Amino acid sequence: MPKHIVFDLDGTLVDSAPGILRSLAYAFETQALQPLVPITPQVIGPPLHETIAHLSGSSDPVTIRDCADRFKAHYDQEGLLATMPYTGILELLQALDAGGARLHVATNKRQEPARKILKHLGWETFFASVYGIDTPPGFSSKTMLLKALLEHEGCPPEHTVYIGDKLADHTAAAFHGLHFVGVQWGYGDNQELAGLPTVRNCHELLAYLQAWQRQASTTHSTAASSRT
Repeated sequence: MPKHIVFDLDGTLVDSAPGILRSLAYAFETQALQPLVPITPQVIGPPLHETIAHLSGSSDPVTIRDCADRFKAHYDQEGLLATMPYTGILELLQALDAGGARLHVATNKRQEPARKILKHLGWETFFASVYGIDTPPGFSSKTMLLKALLEHEGCPPEHTVYIGDKLADHTAAAFHGLHFVGVQWGYGDNQELAGLPTVRNCHELLAYLQAWQRQASTTHSTAASSRT
C-alpha cells in the first residue's frame, strides 16, 4: 500500500448529501432567504461560507454568518446523523489498514462534525488524523489544508495519494505533487475528471492503489540501482 492515503470525506467516503441539504434548507427557511439555485448535491464540496454565498447570491458577511450558524446548529445535532457510507468503504478501510497504510482525512467540512461522522460510523480508529477547514489555525482552501496535513503528519508527497470526487481535489493535490485518484460515485462531474485516474467502485480503488505502489516501488528501486 502507499505509505499515506488521504481521503476527502463528503462524496468520497460518505454520502452526506441528505443531512447537508436538509440543514441548508432549514438555514435558508429560518433566515427567510430564497436560494438562487436549487439546493442539490452538486453544491456540496466548497467551504460552508462559499456555499451559502453561492446559493444566496449575497456577499453580506452578517447574512452569510447568520445562515451558517443556523446550518451548523441543525447539522451538528441532526443533519450529520443522516450520513451514509458508500458501498464497500468499510471493507476498503479494513484492507488499507491491514496493508499498513496510514490513513488521513482532509475535508472542507468542519473538523468537529467530520470526527462525529467517523465516530458515528465506527471508523475513527482507521484514521491517524482528521483535518477540517477550521482545524487550527483555520484554512482558506483545501490546498492550504493539505499543506498543513503533509507537514504536520510527515507525509512525503511522493509516497502520498489523495482520493477525492471533484476536480478541485485534484487541483489541491497537484499543487503539492500528490498522486490523485478520482472516485466516480461522488458529487463531482465525471466529465471534469476525464483524463485523470478514476475508479468506479472500491474494488477498483483497492486494486489501483496496490498497482500504484508496486510501480512506485519499482521506479524507486531502479533509480537507486542507477545511482549505485
